[in-house]
Formats: sequence, structure tokens, C-alpha cells
Amino acid sequence: MVNEIDKGSKFIYKNKIGPEAKNHHDISKWLTLSQKIIERSQSEREGSSKLKGYLERVKKAFHKKYIPTIENFPREEFIRFQSRAAEELGHGRIISLPEEAYEAEIQTQKESLDEWVEYFTSADSSSFPVWAKYWAFNGVVRMSGIQKVDPETMMLSFTKREENTFGRFPELNREALAMAVEFITKKVEQGIILNEALKQESFRYVYSYFINKLRESTLIPELEITDGTWVKYNQGDEEAIDVLVNSLAEKNTGWCTAGRATAQGQLEQGDFYVYYSRSSSGKPNPRIAISMEGGSIAEIRGIGANQNFDNVISSTSILDSKLDEFGNEGVKYKKRNSDMKRLTAIDRRFNKGEELTIDDLRFLYELDSKIEGFGYSKDPRIEEIISKRNIKKDLSEVTGCNPNQISLSMEEALSGNILFHYGGLDLSDLTSAEGLTLPQSVGGYLNLSSLTSAEGLTLPQSVGGYLNLSGLTSAKGLTVPQSVGGGLYLRSLTSAEGLTLPQSVGVIYMLRA
Repeated sequence: MVNEIDKGSKFIYKNKIGPEAKNHHDISKWLTLSQKIIERSQSEREGSSKLKGYLERVKKAFHKKYIPTIENFPREEFIRFQSRAAEELGHGRIISLPEEAYEAEIQTQKESLDEWVEYFTSADSSSFPVWAKYWAFNGVVRMSGIQKVDPETMMLSFTKREENTFGRFPELNREALAMAVEFITKKVEQGIILNEALKQESFRYVYSYFINKLRESTLIPELEITDGTWVKYNQGDEEAIDVLVNSLAEKNTGWCTAGRATAQGQLEQGDFYVYYSRSSSGKPNPRIAISMEGGSIAEIRGIGANQNFDNVISSTSILDSKLDEFGNEGVKYKKRNSDMKRLTAIDRRFNKGEELTIDDLRFLYELDSKIEGFGYSKDPRIEEIISKRNIKKDLSEVTGCNPNQISLSMEEALSGNILFHYGGLDLSDLTSAEGLTLPQSVGGYLNLSSLTSAEGLTLPQSVGGYLNLSGLTSAKGLTVPQSVGGGLYLRSLTSAEGLTLPQSVGVIYMLRA
């Protein structure tokens, strides 16, 4: 035991793992104490009040160290975080949240961290050296539950947990954890100390590596299987909460529903549907989730990158058939499903080296409408394909403009004689339009929020994203574009006299008009 702790403490000290890594002697003392605490926990009879009370004290100590309290909760950052997610779902911006939302977030973090604490103090992990538990736990508290999934390989990685990272800690996969501990234990037994060249062998990296090894051997081949069943979890059904959470355990979906607090909150809001495909292991694989708020669909998620659909399931009619059951409520989501199917088809053809049609390019560059998906951010396949193409050549074929009339940067966009700008333009620092020559059309947003006068301003004929003119107090001399794909911000207008609105616009914000 002493030799094991001695080796482990040297490993921790030399690699500066965790806050206790100040000197070798202190680490040895800390690990010896930790071992006694764990042994004491494991000696208590399971389910006894003594053990429960002991575990609660341990959990509270970690809650205090790693999770904000309701008093110091970063409310503004959380509102911005939730607002971004809501806007991506088309629900509009969130200005404020009830106190219950902060409490639910804290509870989600607590429950996901408690899962690791309970496992590390249980007899199930008694074979792990105490220093390896320390190594793993210090990795866990620096990891987010959010997973990035490579859309081509389906390999996942966990994002780093920053000071104001929200959501769950990483999901506990016992098999991958055992493999990670075995890997690092052999390193220490062989006297191998991590150095700068091996820094990637942090717990986050090693744990992700072995989860992917398991996915390669089990989940990924099974993703080719799409036959399965929809399961409905009824609103308000307390027994359904644990059934739902257990069905997602160790599947690494990236869904926050894998946490009991979140699952409970979602079933309080409405029904919850999951599509499970068949599995050779006997435990079906979750592929699609539909959460409801009353009679409305709140969100639809997949297990692909950023919770979009994986390539296999997106090429099926499984979701379309289900959406038919929701009547008009399901119609708006069919556009998203259609977009994802088309993107999957383009992605496959592109990777095979096939030529893309003009219609494909119009879709890919979102010239007619935005590509809508089911994830919490834009499907990464869009950028991955575009980054490998000659953008000006593509846009020239689609728009009929010469390549030198297409701009990709701010400098090019403002050089004059530009008919189309690809992307958005942030000109929020401009206070005057004097000498400003804008492209005839802007594919993304156009931010001119600091302009107080429209004098000398000639706007593009079309703006694909939002148009921010929130600093204008008068509409005098203002000619707006014929179409604005996103919001039109005119919040400081004191009068709408002389204002002609676009023929088509997403949303108009005129708070004072």
C-alpha cells in the first residue's frame, strides 16, 4: 500500500495534477487519508443510515468546491447561455429566468458529480488505486458533459469545463473508466511519468479514447441498424423518470436528459419520446429524442455532432413518420428533417468526389434559406464541406457574378464594386456612413448599430441574416433592403414616418415606434 501510494504521489506531483500537488510529502499524506476515508465508506453496510450520512458529507464537500451555490450563481452568464440555445431553436431571446431554473441547473450539476463520488467510494471501484481515483476525479471536474462528435467517424471528445460551464459533468461509463485506470496504472508501474509530449494523456483524453474504443467495437457498427421502436414517457409519471435515465446510461448521447434532475424537469413540462434502435447487447440504442412542452414540441435531438442526427438515422423516414402524429405542430420540424436529409446526401456525394449541382450549392451556401438542424448549434458538416471548396468559384457559378465581385472578408466587402458578400459584416464601430460603400447583397448579417443617422447610407438590396440599425433615431433618408432574412432592429426610432419596410423580413424590433 505504501509503495503504491508513494508511486502514485510522485506521479501526481511531477505532473502537477490537482490542487494538492504542492510537494511529494503532502500528496502522500493526502492520498493515505483518502484511502482511509474510502475504506471506511466501503466497510459500511450498503443502505445504512451511517453510510448515507457519511456520503452526504463527502458530496457536500465537493459541491462546495466545484459547484456554485444559489447565492453566487452566475445568473447573467446562464441567461446568455440559455438564450443562445433558445434562439437556435427559434424560440426567441430569453431576458430573464425564474429562480427555479438556477436551482435546477445546480441540481443537475450535483447529481452528475455525485454519480462519480458514489462510484469511487463504492466496493465496485475497490480495485482502483487511490491515486488513480484522484487522477480520474481531477479530470472529471475539469470536463463538461458536452460532447463533440466527429460527423464522419462518430468519434467523440469532451469539451473542457471552464469557470462558468453549465450542464452536467461527464457521464460515467464504468467500462471505459476501468480501461483508463488500467492504462495509467501500467504507466506508473513502469516508471513512466507524463511529460510535455504526453500531456494529451490527461484523464479527459484517455477516458475519451477508451469510450471511443468501445463505440468502435459495439455502438458504431450498430448505428447501421435503424429498425427499432418509439417509446413515450408520459408527463408527470414519476416512475418513468428512472426508466428514461437508465435507458440512456453509458450510451454517451450527450443529452442532458441523462441526468435525473433534467429528466424530471422535462417530464414536468410535457411528454418525452425516444426512438431506440435494436442492439445486439439487448440494451437498445437511443437515436432520437423529442421533448414536449405541453402540446408543443420543445426540441428534437440526435446523437450526432452537436446533438444533430447521425448520418444513418438522418437518411431514414423515421422522424417524418413520427412527426405526422403531431399534426400542424410537426410540420415546421419537417423542414429541419428535410434539410438534414439533404445535407447528409450532399455530404456523402462530396466525400465520394462527386460533383455538386447548382441547387446543391445554393442549399449549402444557404442562399435561399438557412439550413436548419436539430442540434444546439449549426451542423458542422456545412463548414467542413465549404472549407474544402473554392468558395468564390462556387458562388460565381451560383450567382452569375464574376469572382472579383464576390467578397469573403471585411476589407474586400468595403472595397467597392462588390455584388455579393459571403458571410456577415460587423460594422458596429461606424458612427457615420460617409464614404461607406456596401455590397449589393450580403449573405449573412449586417451590423450598423452605432449609426445615428441614415444620411449618405445606401444599404444592400438584400441581407440574409439580421440587419441592426438600432442606433437610428429617425427614418429620414432610410431605404431598407427589399428582404431581410433575420431580425430588423430599429429600436431607437422615435418616429416611423417615411419608413418603408422590406417586402420580406424575419422579425421587426421597434420598441419605441
